[in-house]
Amino acid sequence: MSFKILTINSDVLALVAPQGGATGRPSGNAATAKFGIAFNSADYIIIPVGVIDADDTKWGLTVNVLKDYKTATNCTFRTSDSIAPACYYFAIGL
Repeated sequence: MSFKILTINSDVLALVAPQGGATGRPSGNAATAKFGIAFNSADYIIIPVGVIDADDTKWGLTVNVLKDYKTATNCTFRTSDSIAPACYYFAIGL
């Protein structure tokens, strides 16, 4: 994992940790991403991308962040199906 230096203003520097991966198989239409390195808070940005197979009869997959299950160490997504993985994700924050 590499950290990037982000200049917030001329006096403040912050280390930004980009992370990404894939969730496991959903359970009850929810799947959790666990981060290798914890963020300082739940104020990071996370972008999920649904994952389906080419021969899947579902033509779309809805994946959303469950904001009340978003912490500094993990984030849970609600998915419209129970296929695995529910999503790939990219997260960035302090």
